[in-house]
Amino acid sequence: MMVSHSFFYCALFKILLQFILGDMLELDNKKSIYVSGEGTFYNEWKELLRYLKLRYRIAKKIYKKLFNIGKTKNFTNIVYLTADCPPYVPNTERLDSPVDYIFEMRKQYPDLDIRLMIPLLGFDENTKITKKFSIDFNNKFFDLEKTSISFEFFLQNKTWEGIVYKFIPDESNVVVYGIFSPAFSYLQSSEEIVEFEKSILFLKAARIAISFLNKENFKPDIIHSETLPFFMGTEFEQKLLPNTCVLQTFDNFLKLENQKQEPFWSLINLADKKCMHKIYKDPYIQDYISKLFNLPIKNITPKMEDCINLVFDNYKIFHKSNSSQQYRGDIIFRHLNTRVKKLFPAFIKKEQSEYYPFLNTLLKSDIWALYSKTYYNDLFSKKLASPLILKEINNNYYKSAYIQPAIGVSEISNKKIYNDFDIMNYRQERVKNKKTLIKEFSSDSIKTGFIDETLFQDYENVKIYGYLDTFYEAPLLFANPDSDIFPEGIDILFGTLLKLFERNKNIQIIISVKDGLKQEYIKSVVNFLYENKIFIGRWVYVNGEVNLPKIFSGSDIYLYPARICDKSVKHLLGYKYGAIPVTSSAGILNDTVIDIFDDIADGNGFKTKSDLLYEDENTNEYINTLVKALDLFNNNPSSWNRLIKNNLMKNIGWDFEKLEEYNKIYRNIL
Repeated sequence: MMVSHSFFYCALFKILLQFILGDMLELDNKKSIYVSGEGTFYNEWKELLRYLKLRYRIAKKIYKKLFNIGKTKNFTNIVYLTADCPPYVPNTERLDSPVDYIFEMRKQYPDLDIRLMIPLLGFDENTKITKKFSIDFNNKFFDLEKTSISFEFFLQNKTWEGIVYKFIPDESNVVVYGIFSPAFSYLQSSEEIVEFEKSILFLKAARIAISFLNKENFKPDIIHSETLPFFMGTEFEQKLLPNTCVLQTFDNFLKLENQKQEPFWSLINLADKKCMHKIYKDPYIQDYISKLFNLPIKNITPKMEDCINLVFDNYKIFHKSNSSQQYRGDIIFRHLNTRVKKLFPAFIKKEQSEYYPFLNTLLKSDIWALYSKTYYNDLFSKKLASPLILKEINNNYYKSAYIQPAIGVSEISNKKIYNDFDIMNYRQERVKNKKTLIKEFSSDSIKTGFIDETLFQDYENVKIYGYLDTFYEAPLLFANPDSDIFPEGIDILFGTLLKLFERNKNIQIIISVKDGLKQEYIKSVVNFLYENKIFIGRWVYVNGEVNLPKIFSGSDIYLYPARICDKSVKHLLGYKYGAIPVTSSAGILNDTVIDIFDDIADGNGFKTKSDLLYEDENTNEYINTLVKALDLFNNNPSSWNRLIKNNLMKNIGWDFEKLEEYNKIYRNIL
């Protein structure tokens, strides 16, 4: 019997060894590549090592499955929680999709079972709940089927219904759960759901849904909550998920601090039934609410629920002013805030005057991470947060990390441009794209309306100001910031542009800002450009969203003078279309842009010597950096072509190093 067992194990070992080494000989014999600045040789032995590690993990999984059924868990189960996941959510602008990340992660780490959970958005009030149905998001149809998970949850003074659906897997074979609830499914985009009073509705439903995933034979070990503060509102829940760890990823903390909320507004958004009854019965709150609505004291108790609902609907109006001359709204809310802190002392920490949803999550999460190594280091060394936030960040340094986003290959290959090009023919084909782009933004095209509608995400809602001169030979610049003026460096961008125009620099520029004209500063600069005839033909401003690949494929330079850049991947997409970045040294820009004057061999752009956050002369520093780029473009075409070639060769996808950053966190958290 012993002999037969030994023979069996030897045979099994031979099979596993053959599985590991099976197609080793088929590996490419890659040449050694020297990476400047690191002094490291990446050659065939490193590729072989990665291959062996992957095969070892697969063999280990098979072995455990054969001999430890019911004893050892073969998979680490992870729920990736996000509100924005192209193409599964409508009207998304995001370039990096969690689907691509999970698809690549599972190929490299087959012992991780990662599933997505997202909100189902874009439904109307009359949506009928059926067992199976199809939806159309971003001109792509998806089939969904209802799971066995349905529940009710109380929040914001109402009882809501929640139902979990599962998307029928596509070629990526990534399992995607979608939560439908009338509380938030009427929203049309992920941009809306991140607002405080709306995100809590999804987070509450998601926490309940995750706790019921055992009905789907999936018990999570880790919850990876992307940007949404997972623990928001858990102060009023009876229990949290047992034996489940939470990884919370954050954007920059300066932006998060703006989302602090006043105690009373926070409480009525987050409180459960038990706490709401406590609020209703409190005589002081009854008195303040009665003054807010001019209600007789004797009638306040039965109307408290209606009054709270009115506060939800008209909070900003009530807070700003009140019809009663005796009591102004802001004074009443000040009293309500004070009373809330006395009624629920554990809800607001003593040193705080407001409620910080992200601070609460930072304190409770098992590990928190940022999307940039540079921003992570600067956060501690340069103190890029208020004293309150910084204190807790430092206290929780031991459970922090940084990771790096990427763009999936499918996101690049699916984008259509005018003339396709590669590393062999980009010199000719990119020039054709540039000429086509300038022609599309010419005066004749804009006036007659004969402009390529595929240049824009939503042509019907786009407004175009200015135009480009088709007979004007000049470097074509492109800028595509968000409308947040300070972090995006929009004032630096326009200051640079105006000074270059004043110096009569030979440039043309396309600027696109979604809803930018809602900002008075942007509106005033556009009006100034429009009124100055000497600038005619050298600029065009698009108030709306553009098709980035088409613009990138014809632009020479991409401008991004951001003061804070935590997660932007637009410049990574620009690499693949030959648009050379001229950026600041902030966050992920510093991580991913190599200045050609620092590294001639591997340089792929230009960046300022320091970040632009605290510099008094930041506009001048950025201008000097851009002028160096323009001089190289005009006077050294061979070096400029080397820049484009380096960018086209750059790996912006989910390579092993980026995925291993995430895997280390998953291992450490358990």
